[in-house]
Amino acid sequence: MTEKQEQIQLCHWIKLQYPKVRFNSDMSGEFIGGHAQKGNGKTAYKHWNQLKKVKLMRSDDGFPDLFISEARHGYCGLYIELKKTGTALYLKNGQMSKAYREGGSKYNQVEWLNHFNSIGYKAVFAVGIKEAKEIIKKYLG
Repeated sequence: MTEKQEQIQLCHWIKLQYPKVRFNSDMSGEFIGGHAQKGNGKTAYKHWNQLKKVKLMRSDDGFPDLFISEARHGYCGLYIELKKTGTALYLKNGQMSKAYREGGSKYNQVEWLNHFNSIGYKAVFAVGIKEAKEIIKKYLG
């Protein structure tokens, strides 16, 4: 299952389990047709105009995938950066993997989470839908 598929399932689950909770799920990574972009052995298509608009409407890349706008436990809301099940965020020594360290390709995601944590939100990574559900249950519980 892809990260987007897990994200869609997670959003469906939130609607069923917490029908009164307001949330937003980021869709900037959705591919809608256009120029071919190759990566990870796959070809995806994203329209050049969509790429331009997303860039214009953001301060920078790496914004978290999910925001739950419910204040709980002294936090203003919950941000989750969802990673596909099986993603290795940490090395065996406990250090974040290279992509998530300063200079890495995913470091901007770490910076966003750190920013939100510093201004009163709970902001975390979740590896897979199972972990994301546990975080949400604990937060909203």
